[in-house]
Amino acid sequence: MPATIKKKKSYHHGSLRAALVDSAKSIIAERGRAEFTLRELAKRLGVTHAATYHHFKDKDDLLAAVAEQGYHTLRDRLIEALAQSPEHPVVRMRAMGVAYVRFAMENHAHFRVMFGHKFADISSYPELKAAGEATRGLMNKTLEQGQREEIYKDGDLYELAAISWSALHGLALLMINGHFDELRGDEDIDTFVLRISRHLFVGTGSESARVGETAMMLGFDPPDS
Repeated sequence: MPATIKKKKSYHHGSLRAALVDSAKSIIAERGRAEFTLRELAKRLGVTHAATYHHFKDKDDLLAAVAEQGYHTLRDRLIEALAQSPEHPVVRMRAMGVAYVRFAMENHAHFRVMFGHKFADISSYPELKAAGEATRGLMNKTLEQGQREEIYKDGDLYELAAISWSALHGLALLMINGHFDELRGDEDIDTFVLRISRHLFVGTGSESARVGETAMMLGFDPPDS
């Protein structure tokens, strides 16, 4: 009997691009690293290697698309958190913190590409750059509000944002790598992040920024310590 010839899968122009992005995310979720080639993705999807180049010039181009998608999703999560929060800078920062960590926990691949792969020339990816700036702008706007209300000290906004983001990102990264599993126990993610973040974003001495008040405004009893 003649050998069976395996046919290549057929994709519409737009669907192959989406499939390549999804396949890249799957590999990163499996391995924890963006170590793959476009040839490997083509093989997984059953298309020719040449077909991938109709959508992405190289792997960096594909990873930029993954990162951009992630920033849009994260921004939507942050906007939703802000919409449900009282108009209080500390409360809003903590609510965004919960949304940020939950995004990391639920979107490992996006998170690792967004913050693990440094693009050599971000200007080559204007859509990615704009998406990242728009997302970070939500934190900056809240910090500026805190400065106006004298909850945060006046000064270099970039420095204040860097400190806040670094603390929050470190918490998210440790959590997705399982380092706080024993500490968290049966506590759900949101409650754990709120409890931990009582040490973050509390301002610089303003009475309105007291941790206990912030916790109550979020609907949680103030922690004992």
